[in-house]
Amino acid sequence: MVFGIQFMGKSKLLTTTNISVLKFFTIDSNILMGLTSLIYLLSKKKTNTFLSILKISATTSVTLTFLVTSFYLVPMNFNLFFDFYKNSNLFFHLITPILSIITYLFFDEVVKIKKSYLTWNLLPVFLYSNFYITNVLTHMKNNKVSYEYDFYGFLIGGVKSIIIVIPLIFFLTYWIGATLNKYKKM
Repeated sequence: MVFGIQFMGKSKLLTTTNISVLKFFTIDSNILMGLTSLIYLLSKKKTNTFLSILKISATTSVTLTFLVTSFYLVPMNFNLFFDFYKNSNLFFHLITPILSIITYLFFDEVVKIKKSYLTWNLLPVFLYSNFYITNVLTHMKNNKVSYEYDFYGFLIGGVKSIIIVIPLIFFLTYWIGATLNKYKKM
């Protein structure tokens, strides 16, 4: 995406080039997953608590992007169904999350974590939500939210939607992490 490479036809949906790709949680979560996978690969002791928390947090984050895309963005924009899974988005929205879930559940040597540590899964979403909300609110025009800055359409119902969307995303994130942790095979 950074270089604008398109291998499945032209699609500009949820894409940009250069450093501005970081405005998407999908990109940020995939980078977190990549860095976490590298740390995991280089780690000699894979069953330590820090690595286990990092691995479940990254897997939770990419799973969140998969679920939000599949069950929110696609249904709201069904005529653009395939555009959500074209080019780099094929990896970001589908392949990386599915492979991450499979490897976490069945192949990673990390251990199940204590329930109290599951709150760490919320950190990437907390950091991103602060950026997203600030970005949206500072770019409002005539008390309306611009799609240019609310590219996920979370505030399509107006700014008041924040009180529903943010807790819902946090709940979903926590639930994903708890579910992954519950079904971890190790």
